[in-house]
Amino acid sequence: MFQPGNLFGYAILRNGRLTYCAPQVEEILEQIGISTILNKDLSSLPQSFKVLDNITITVDSFDYESILCIFQDVRDWKNLLETNSELESIIYNSHDGILVADGEGNTIRVSPGSERHFGISSEELLGRNCTELEKAGIFKPSVILKVLEEKGPVTIYQETRTGKVLLTTGNPIYNENGKITRVICNSRDVTELSKLRVQLKEQEGKVQRYESELWELRKKETVIDGFIAHSKKMKNIISLLHRVAVFDSNVLITGESGTGKEVIAKSVHSLSLRNTGPFIKVNCGAIPENLLESELFGYETGAFTGAKKGGKPGYFELANNGTIFLDEIGEMPHSLQAKLLQVIQDKTIQRVGGTKTISINFRLIAATNRDLFQMVNKGEFREDLYYRLNVINIIVPPLREREEDIPFLAQYFIDKFNSQYNLEKKIDAKTMNLLCSYEWPGNVRQLQNVIERLIVLTNDQQIRVMDAYDLLGNLFGNPAYINNWDNEMGTVKIEESEEEYLINRISKWENDQQWDLQNILKEVEQHFIKKALHKYKTTRKAAKYLEMSQPTLVRRLKNHMHEE
Repeated sequence: MFQPGNLFGYAILRNGRLTYCAPQVEEILEQIGISTILNKDLSSLPQSFKVLDNITITVDSFDYESILCIFQDVRDWKNLLETNSELESIIYNSHDGILVADGEGNTIRVSPGSERHFGISSEELLGRNCTELEKAGIFKPSVILKVLEEKGPVTIYQETRTGKVLLTTGNPIYNENGKITRVICNSRDVTELSKLRVQLKEQEGKVQRYESELWELRKKETVIDGFIAHSKKMKNIISLLHRVAVFDSNVLITGESGTGKEVIAKSVHSLSLRNTGPFIKVNCGAIPENLLESELFGYETGAFTGAKKGGKPGYFELANNGTIFLDEIGEMPHSLQAKLLQVIQDKTIQRVGGTKTISINFRLIAATNRDLFQMVNKGEFREDLYYRLNVINIIVPPLREREEDIPFLAQYFIDKFNSQYNLEKKIDAKTMNLLCSYEWPGNVRQLQNVIERLIVLTNDQQIRVMDAYDLLGNLFGNPAYINNWDNEMGTVKIEESEEEYLINRISKWENDQQWDLQNILKEVEQHFIKKALHKYKTTRKAAKYLEMSQPTLVRRLKNHMHEE
């Protein structure tokens, strides 16, 4: 059988006789006979004709009396023609545009899709250089130029003179020397997609504007400059402040020491219509009782020994057309409460030693960390004054009840003290978690002091958890025994219920005939502390679960470690 190949061989005929024949050609000549060649009209040479199915014979003059017959297998050519026809069909029917350029950027093939994209016929494109086409505005930019410049594949967006937007990819073809000989460009019409993208971007811009406007509106209800509020409770307080600030109603702010009552009082003043007037703070617990009346209401010349000539206005007079903030109102002496009540009712005062009534326009805000209602029941605080003060009651939760605010408050104080002391210290995540797990009995004021101490006393730029333990061990306890207990958590059968545990232990104690009550209580306590720590991870949450304070839990942990 013949082996497929482009050239089988050749034969030489002289005067109608075979004078030479290549071995591969002999079998072919045996089948077709020499006459097949000699019977052809060989008056004009060269000429080719087909024999058998896939054999082509090319006949040409060899010398004066001889002819050369070249035998070729055309099966490879046939396959190539079929493949070429198939590729031509694909290019012609492709919805995408296909354009082929040579290594110099000259257009050598254009598909109907490209004609449609560029709005120009293939005759007007073929042979023209991509630089010329780009300058003519047929398309811009030219992906062919970019491929030739970057010597690699390039994908870009193109605009055509018909107003279309194309997503075009150019791929280079290299010869054996690495030189670009062809650039194949495939382009897809993404005009509608581009329009949708623009519309989407416009809509996103509108959404951002709406969100910004909504945020601004929400800020008016839930945000106050300098006021940290990320917990739901504090956001509710801010919303309440916005509602009550515009009215002159008396406000009573209650909460533990250090919760930020003064900040809230200042916020009420700044949000009110009196914000251009004075804000006068009076700490009722810091002024001696014998001086408090004259400090509040002022005095006239000669009112008492050492009184200034010409007298002196009191805090209420200084607060005219503004706000007076009576902090620690629970420390107000009972003897002054009746006069304060009268001033609140009448909005008038008389200076100590004076007879003239002075009208005052003020808004009253009071604050206390004491339970005034309980003081009323004990007769320590006037009931009528209590109700006069308690028109609007704002209860500030302790920091332990709004732990969501702790990291934001901590960061606020870090930034504050970094700026104050010209530092750039940061706090790591573990230390922040430690701060969030603490109960903060001193509330925000204590947190502020702790942050300042860490900023001032740590040596490194990064404040780590061990720094907190080293500097504030009395607050957080020694981490060593907590870590040791963490390592023993695997000995606790967490899936075992409290009832199952007690039944099993009682059975063991009965079998061992050991009924040392003190040791039994210690063992039970150790078990439940371990279980709580394993479940809740922090001493704060574990203490809450066990219904004890965090310091108590830490102390008992320490005791159990010493005993073990």
